[in-house]
Amino acid sequence: LSASASLVSLAWMIASYQKVLRDSREDKMPMSYKGAVVQILWHLFTIAARAIAFALFASVFQLYFGIFLCIYYITTLPENAALTILWFLYYDRKTTSDFDALILVCVVSSSFALGIFFMFIYYCLLHPNGPMFNPR
Repeated sequence: LSASASLVSLAWMIASYQKVLRDSREDKMPMSYKGAVVQILWHLFTIAARAIAFALFASVFQLYFGIFLCIYYITTLPENAALTILWFLYYDRKTTSDFDALILVCVVSSSFALGIFFMFIYYCLLHPNGPMFNPR
């Protein structure tokens, strides 16, 4: 029940964000409520399929599930780097100072690094099944 509520909330949040974003721009046509409902369903079912596929795989191949977590982070690191670098090369210097841009690049980099750090802390020290690397 909790996972379902979270899934619906996530889909609702993504669609709501898109609707508010479009509604706030004068150069874009506003999204209809029917369009928002269809977006909620779109995100609900695509995210549900992904989550269920991961859960099914993990239920049979617990040890190999870590491979997908590594493939995921190995993919998101270059994506984050490429997106941030491209933004940095092309951002509007009239609206954002170089100092502010550098701060934003540091925020993206440090946020990802801290996320990975805390993931290792969790798995190495705090996982319910015990530490991943047991010194015994």
